[in-house]
Amino acid sequence: MTLHGPDGERLAGWDIAHSVKGKRGPRAFDHTHRLNTVRPYEYEDAAALLADFWTLVDVVLREKGILP
Repeated sequence: MTLHGPDGERLAGWDIAHSVKGKRGPRAFDHTHRLNTVRPYEYEDAAALLADFWTLVDVVLREKGILP
C-alpha cells in the first residue's frame, strides 16, 4: 500500500515480505516508508495494517499541509 504525491513521490507506504535495500540477511523485513524514512513494521494482520496505513496517511497529509 502506498500514498504518492502529485509528482509521484512516495509519501507513505508499506512493504511487506521483502528486505530493505542495503540490509543484509536472508530474512524478510517488513517496513514502512514515511517521506524519506524507512522503519521496521511488525505485521499483525490485514485489519491492523489497514488501520496503520490510514493513520499514517493522515499524519503525512497534515505534515504536508493538505489536511488541517
